[in-house]
Amino acid sequence: MVIDELAAAWNSRDAKKVAAVFSEDGVRDEIAFAHRRLEGRAAITVGVGEIITAWPDCTLEVRSRTADGDREVLEWTFRGTSTAPFGQLPATGQPGELRGVSVCVVRDGRVREERVYWDTATLMAAAGMLG
Repeated sequence: MVIDELAAAWNSRDAKKVAAVFSEDGVRDEIAFAHRRLEGRAAITVGVGEIITAWPDCTLEVRSRTADGDREVLEWTFRGTSTAPFGQLPATGQPGELRGVSVCVVRDGRVREERVYWDTATLMAAAGMLG
């Protein structure tokens, strides 16, 4: 499954390797937390690089994965230590955990579109933004 390649790329902590799993005109659509749509490998490299910069020791644990035709679904747990700001989230210096789901449309062995969903409240609470 392509999503196994995607998870391995995240665990390499190399934004270019993550972007290489996508087709040249692929899209990473981050639905939660200040919705952001990254179109094309260059934009995906920059966007993923911002995440890796903010959590440089990040890991992505695969909780489950399924495939049905050109659709692959990955449930994951992202862990890392917040060492730099990410968008409106301040760096906390604290380890954190975020659970989420990626729904991918795969064409010709590459991710054409990834829709990413996660628990925004958990992320904001870890940053001290919720009481």
